[in-house]
Amino acid sequence: MWQLEQLGNVTIVTFAVHQLNEVEVGEFQSRLAAVAREGANVIFDLSRVQFLDSSGLGAIVVAHHRLRNLGGKLLLCCPQPSVQSVFDLVCLGQQVDIHEHRDSALRELGTRPPWDTTRSVRPTRRRAAPNA
Repeated sequence: MWQLEQLGNVTIVTFAVHQLNEVEVGEFQSRLAAVAREGANVIFDLSRVQFLDSSGLGAIVVAHHRLRNLGGKLLLCCPQPSVQSVFDLVCLGQQVDIHEHRDSALRELGTRPPWDTTRSVRPTRRRAAPNA
């Protein structure tokens, strides 16, 4: 149903199903306990989900509330246009942060993606070459 990936203090849940509906929600809710722990920061990568019904939407809202009550945070990323239209319809973005890309979700949680090769380098002063 999903793949888990740990990057720093963030758990990324990538759904391996094309539909998050009533059939999948039962397993989703039982497995949520594995990631919903105190202070957990979780990203749901929805890039593979093409259909979301009311039970799938409800499961996401329940996960959001559960994590928030535990002092953590839930972010969503990479929703397909059909899924994003459901989120827009119910104004989910007012409760849960929705990111177009995984990188921006990771950065919001203070984690730099491992593929981000930019380094913050302190500027160095050049010393003038001694005159001969």
